[in-house]
Amino acid sequence: MSMTFNHFIVQPDSTVRFNPCTACRVPTALKRGHRELPQREAIEKVKNGVDAPFGLFAFFLLYTGCRRGEALALTDKDITEDSVNVNKTLVWLSGESLIKPPKTPSANREIVLLPPLKAVLPKFEGYLFSDDGGKTPLTQSKFQMLWQEYCVSVGLAHSRGLARQKNGKTKTTYTYDICPHQLRHEFATMCYDAELDAKDAADLLGHASEKTTREIYTHIQNNRRKASAEKLKQFVTNSY
Repeated sequence: MSMTFNHFIVQPDSTVRFNPCTACRVPTALKRGHRELPQREAIEKVKNGVDAPFGLFAFFLLYTGCRRGEALALTDKDITEDSVNVNKTLVWLSGESLIKPPKTPSANREIVLLPPLKAVLPKFEGYLFSDDGGKTPLTQSKFQMLWQEYCVSVGLAHSRGLARQKNGKTKTTYTYDICPHQLRHEFATMCYDAELDAKDAADLLGHASEKTTREIYTHIQNNRRKASAEKLKQFVTNSY
């Protein structure tokens, strides 16, 4: 709603003068869910599928923890010999691709360029992820098409059947084993396994609050505790 009001405020001859959503606040008592951590099998497919069309995008998110828009906004000027400098993000508004400042001031950050990613990064000019040689960033429709084709090709998408469109044609719909943001969570898992404290991980992830990182760390701990308990149950059931 807020984005809709902001859009109409800047339109020529608009009668909208202010955004009423600025006075709204999300209630603090609302329950917040966690996006599920990716399965190990899915992560292995991302690692092994780096050479697939658009496979570098998923691989890049995995080893940088970038948000989708942050990665899509990167140019050759932002990547050095040892680091990835996040200083902008790509957003889509009414079908138009816009480059804007990052989500929060803390999202401006420098991420270490890890060896597995450094080894596969190509030489390029302009935008790293583009369909016109780096001149312009990807449109929303182009990104969705590339992501779907990539997931299908590496076994991360599964057909749900055909769906009828408004024009009467049908298209295949899919369920996905992974989404771009889950790869960001997997990067957080790397930080956890490397025993980085929450503050250092928050700096790499660009979290506005260290509390967010601690919540993700807690989610990782709880997820593994449940998995370990299930393994123990199965072992006892099958062996004792």
